[in-house]
Amino acid sequence: MEEIRTLKPKDKIYKKFDGRGLCIFVSPDGRKYYILEYKSSTDNKIKRLNLGNFTEFSLAMAREERFKLEQKLRDGIDVKRESEINEQANFKKFAQRWLEIKAPSVEPNTLNRDKRLLEMYAYPFFENRCITDITVTEIIEILKKIEAKGSLEMTKRLYLLLNQIWQSAYYIAPHNVIASINYRFTFKKVKEKNYATLTKNADIKALWQSIDEYSGNVRTAFALLNLSELFSRA
Repeated sequence: MEEIRTLKPKDKIYKKFDGRGLCIFVSPDGRKYYILEYKSSTDNKIKRLNLGNFTEFSLAMAREERFKLEQKLRDGIDVKRESEINEQANFKKFAQRWLEIKAPSVEPNTLNRDKRLLEMYAYPFFENRCITDITVTEIIEILKKIEAKGSLEMTKRLYLLLNQIWQSAYYIAPHNVIASINYRFTFKKVKEKNYATLTKNADIKALWQSIDEYSGNVRTAFALLNLSELFSRA
């Protein structure tokens, strides 16, 4: 560590070897970072994978990471390609992208509520996870924690929101783990409420918005929409 700390920047970037492909690179601006150099078994090319900055990653941590990656390399896995795929499939990125897509079609209050739900209950567990690695069990555990607080409506809301996120990630995660959850037999039912007839335009708009966000059977969604239009004419 002390030897790395004393490395001085030069006019051009240079590297010092630690062994078994692990190097410390020093840039002209003084930044130091660990790189794993390896030969890919898929295309026989020499590749470099950035393991982290010296200020945030100790040499011991870099060596430990090298050991883990060496095991993958022996199994024929291109670790840089795997890292790139995991970065593209990052759960938080998909969640934020979905919120951006739906933003123009929902009320600001609805969007802010969804953002808070994710920040409070999803990001602390899944923020840096690959969406394809998240399991049904993990999802149920998080929803159960919300349910245990008595927030049944919030539990259902997050369940629906996660389902929308997984549906939007179909090209990366073709298996929607949320669809594997039988909500009716896994979580407590939200107590039904009786509401007065909707007469205000804002209330009717909110109803249509809720139907639009419904992620269940398509026929059910069309039936709800037709009923809402029928009652709005009554």
